[in-house]
Amino acid sequence: PLLWWEREFKGNRTNINMDMAANALIRGCYTAGPFNPDNIRGRGAWWDKDAETAILNLGNTLIVSGKDHDPPEYPGRYIYERVDPFPPPSKSPLTTREAHQLLELCDLLSWERSLSSLLLAGWCVIAPICGALDWRPSVWILGPSGSGKGWILEHIVKLIVGDWAILAEGDTTAAGLVQTALKSDARPILFDEAEAENERAIARIRDILFLMRVGSSSTGGRQYKGTSDGRGRSTQARTCFLYASINLPVSQFPDMSRVATLALVKNDDPDQFAAIKA
Repeated sequence: PLLWWEREFKGNRTNINMDMAANALIRGCYTAGPFNPDNIRGRGAWWDKDAETAILNLGNTLIVSGKDHDPPEYPGRYIYERVDPFPPPSKSPLTTREAHQLLELCDLLSWERSLSSLLLAGWCVIAPICGALDWRPSVWILGPSGSGKGWILEHIVKLIVGDWAILAEGDTTAAGLVQTALKSDARPILFDEAEAENERAIARIRDILFLMRVGSSSTGGRQYKGTSDGRGRSTQARTCFLYASINLPVSQFPDMSRVATLALVKNDDPDQFAAIKA
């Protein structure tokens, strides 16, 4: 506020001694030390202080050991951004019986393999805290048209993962995900209609799979790229994916080893989702 500047840096002829104010800012920068953009952390779950402290950055609040902290005031080597907030987690955890209903719900779907229900439920649970995981798994829901892929995303996955997930589909590119949606956040990505029907789409999916590959490990998937201004930039992707498509455009082993395939069998019963809705 103007009154603070007038009080701290009183001038003889003007209200503010601008030289003294500028000097104070410069000295403050020296005290803070060099700025490292690699230390910026957005929304999501993180480990701090040599992996001994779990932090949940909601955007306007840090939750550390159950207590709220103001992001700029929290001590540590990392810079936690203050951005549009996410809703806080419930203070009343589900009971074991209540949580088990998610698995029972997934069991009602028409899976090719019964293990798929457990993998889907498990992914939904760990996806919001993917940034704090040493390994971030991804799943791919496969099935013919009308088998319920979109229904699962809309009525199960989105409702559980909520605002933490980035919703993408169609012509989304890997660069667009990192620069526009993900940025410094540690969030899961739901990618619907992940089809590779032509060469352009194949190249686009290949880049997104590479983003998944480098973002799945504990190293955080930091990439360094040159820019036209000569300064370069680095990006970090700590994310896990849930894909949905008719075909599986994955052929390379490094990608296949990071994706659990959940295949659906088409059920012609018009009331196939009646039990699930109930």
